[in-house]
Amino acid sequence: MARKSENTLTNELSALLKHTPIWVGPLLAAIVFCFFWFIIPLLIPKNDTGSGVISMLPPLLHLFAWLLAGLVLLLWVGAEISKLSNRRLLDKQDGIQSIRQLPWREFERLVAEAYRRKGYIAEVVGANSADGGMDIRLTRSDQKVLVQCKQWLAYTVGVTIVRELLGVVTAEKATCGIVVTSGKFTKDARSFAQTCDKIQLVDGPQLVALIRDVQRTTQGTSPQPPALPNSAPALSPQCPSCGSEMILRTARKGSNAGYQFWGCKKYPACRGTKPHSV
Repeated sequence: MARKSENTLTNELSALLKHTPIWVGPLLAAIVFCFFWFIIPLLIPKNDTGSGVISMLPPLLHLFAWLLAGLVLLLWVGAEISKLSNRRLLDKQDGIQSIRQLPWREFERLVAEAYRRKGYIAEVVGANSADGGMDIRLTRSDQKVLVQCKQWLAYTVGVTIVRELLGVVTAEKATCGIVVTSGKFTKDARSFAQTCDKIQLVDGPQLVALIRDVQRTTQGTSPQPPALPNSAPALSPQCPSCGSEMILRTARKGSNAGYQFWGCKKYPACRGTKPHSV
């Protein structure tokens, strides 16, 4: 039980350091060192009854000061390396195709970093397999959000996965749960999520939008994704049927409802279409 508590404490400290500015780690190590080296010895009684126990405490406390401060610095270095790696992973994504090519472990890190930049403390807690009930735990003030990542070769995520996450959310008494996929959800999955205020669904296009919203330039700013107008002659493709200019449209019905595509400007006289790459 003690070992489990120690592991939990170090994991929580590591997760916290991944979310804090770079100077927090050294400052925390200095505070721990001063506490064990200077503060606690002042509280030790000066008189020794002859057992020698009290006289041994200062050297032991000095040893603890070095060990604990060193542990904090070690966790801090690991957190900074992890932060740098996660930043590079997120900032180099240029669309849905690059996201879908990621291994599932990197996909989890990518999603965690995106929410971390949204202000959450994000801890990747997925099991040692590509499938599980919860992959990321997000915390912020009094919120606890559980995230399930689905980076599959299969393109759609069904209602069973959504129901499983709801069960975990209920068991953990979490605020809500989020299912994130680089693909899309079935109609049943979306219908189920709409009837439950504790589940959110993030599909491929929504994930791209989330990542673009928090990506940083080399100057450290967060650029907004450019808005694509309905008619842009320099950017819109030519209709494969009649060669006319195409307009970006959004499907309103069918299995692709909510997804964007290129449609001929002469619709309904011409029904030429092209897929829209995110």
